[in-house]
Amino acid sequence: MQSSCPPVPGPDSLTRWSEAVDAGARGWYAASLTRARSLRRDADPAVRSLSASLEGSLLRQLGRHTDAAVRDGAALVDSGFSRGTGPRRAIDVDAAVDALVGLAADAIGPRRLARADVLLARAESVLATRPGHQRVSLRVLWVRAEVAMASGDARRALDAAEASVRAAREFRSPRHLVKSRVVHAAALLVAGDHSVAATAARSVRDDAVAADLLPLAWASACLSEACGDRDAGAVRRVFEVAIRSRGGQFS
Repeated sequence: MQSSCPPVPGPDSLTRWSEAVDAGARGWYAASLTRARSLRRDADPAVRSLSASLEGSLLRQLGRHTDAAVRDGAALVDSGFSRGTGPRRAIDVDAAVDALVGLAADAIGPRRLARADVLLARAESVLATRPGHQRVSLRVLWVRAEVAMASGDARRALDAAEASVRAAREFRSPRHLVKSRVVHAAALLVAGDHSVAATAARSVRDDAVAADLLPLAWASACLSEACGDRDAGAVRRVFEVAIRSRGGQFS
């Protein structure tokens, strides 16, 4: 009799997904999207879901919000998420939360903030029964902060951003810590603390450049520009040229 549980993905699939994530984090958008799309036909639906969520994240970063929402919707379907039954395997938890968080992020642009809150609450309900998933837990905190910023709630934004910085330090992932610091700098700006935000944005930009995290360096430059840094616009444009050279085309 065949098992009713989905097959555990082989290390090759997860390695390819991890490589695609790393390429995207360093701004190699074309390579990352190609690798993610190569997993669309993987035998394990959770791998397909994780890859679709990655596609959604990359497309959202490039301003292709409608396309991102389509991929995040596909990710949710492949994740097998159901409010009636919880995920069976650890990878299923990651897939479900990634998809829900992606859809929540997609809802911010069109100002569907109540929908974003509902989706994040569903992600949190999954994590409440299966603690320990640090990567996706961080993503929940980032988008919580972004939703709060979009709604003008600076205190909630700072609380979520500061929690993400603490969680990233515990996770011991330099890339996730840099992203959390970018979110924190943005929350400081929304809170009106321009001087501290400017200092934070410049500091994290330097660290992003040193780590070759080009998209986060670009985001930090955007924050510096919003803080009134006269040189930041030129720096941002340099980063945009570099991103285009790596296959990232902004919409």
